[in-house]
Amino acid sequence: MKSKLIFYYILFFSSTVIAQSYFDLSNKVDKVKVPFVSSANLIIVKAELNNVPLNFIVDTGSDRTLIFGFVGVDSIEVNRGKLMRYQGADRDGYFEAYLSKGNKISLNNDLFNNDSELLILTDDKFDLSAQIGIPIHGLIGSDLFNELLVEVDYQREQLIFYRSNKKNYRRFKKYDRIPLNIVENKPYVNSLINNDSISLNLMIDTGNSDALWLHSSNKIKVSLPDKGFKDYLGYGLLGEIDGLRSKLHSFQIGDFSLTRPTVSYPNLSTENLNYLKDDFSNGSIGGGMLRRFRILFDYKNEKLVLIPNKYFKNEFYYNMSGMQIKSKGFDIKYSNFNNNNNIEFENQKGIKIYSSSVENSLRLSPKLIVSSVNYNSPASRAGLKIGDQIVKINSRTGLSLTLKSATNFFYQNPYSILKIKYVRNGIVYKTKLQLIPLIE
Repeated sequence: MKSKLIFYYILFFSSTVIAQSYFDLSNKVDKVKVPFVSSANLIIVKAELNNVPLNFIVDTGSDRTLIFGFVGVDSIEVNRGKLMRYQGADRDGYFEAYLSKGNKISLNNDLFNNDSELLILTDDKFDLSAQIGIPIHGLIGSDLFNELLVEVDYQREQLIFYRSNKKNYRRFKKYDRIPLNIVENKPYVNSLINNDSISLNLMIDTGNSDALWLHSSNKIKVSLPDKGFKDYLGYGLLGEIDGLRSKLHSFQIGDFSLTRPTVSYPNLSTENLNYLKDDFSNGSIGGGMLRRFRILFDYKNEKLVLIPNKYFKNEFYYNMSGMQIKSKGFDIKYSNFNNNNNIEFENQKGIKIYSSSVENSLRLSPKLIVSSVNYNSPASRAGLKIGDQIVKINSRTGLSLTLKSATNFFYQNPYSILKIKYVRNGIVYKTKLQLIPLIE
């Protein structure tokens, strides 16, 4: 099944010299709260780049800030830099990116980086907006984490940035601290799988939508499971990534153990993933796992705090519908309403006389389009086809049927029945779809 979940491969930029750039708090505050939107297990924040508002994915798997989309943006002024060429996944071609230093990015007035180094991709094929349902213009990496204590609260959908001092350390003193290994500005932690005594070193990657990615290193071999299915795992800066999807018996990080988590094994035989065969890493822990915790990142002291939240005991499932959907524009609907608040005139006794008028209102509802349907899948058996527009799932319709809310149906309540209304060639159809787990 094609996955809309995206995994970012940024490691190949490590060969480029990286400036010591970081976000800081203004002198008048000790902490700052920043709301975010969680979509496809990714953390999306609003920020201003040189006073232009943009949407960024917060990605601990990236050592720098990247700009790769310009949806809804007229122009962005950045400092003069230089054009860089990077080798593509096919080893024969190249793609270009513009490197610019000394830019300002702010998440609000009290949290900013006045000396941000940007890498702006000139290739427009790396566009996540349609897959995520929110305009995405780039990602922010380690700059956010290098100097501050950063709390990620998936349940409340907020980031909290603390100044690194004793007062703020005491906020979390009752929780155990897990050792964190910072390598090239990326966080790594030791974990156990399937009750094995061999510890795997995994990168904590908020830019990976999946729960876990595992692969062998030069030191530790990770065996492939007996049960699983081949799949397209995502698209990164180095090209398309395929591999095997399955489930583990268990996964342990710190004192916390989770049962039957989903896991992906990228195909390392492709040249664009050869760099993963190193001595210290066996994969990554992504948003599908991280969202089950409230997390404190302490890069300076190389510590991690995990606090289970309400999602901790939720079961892990793949997309059980057999289809993918994407956001593609909006449906426009007009409605009439009476407006009785227009003052026509005021008489001598001071009594206000109102006129009654009818006005039109405009409502924009996201247009959700089926982008792929697997052969002999629940969606296929329900009669759905590529290009169909989903207009209702169970009781959700109109503004309440977002890409996020629609997709959430596909990952929970196995064997339940979804009632779906869709439009094909201007004709409205109704169908029922039973969610079937790919792996129990």
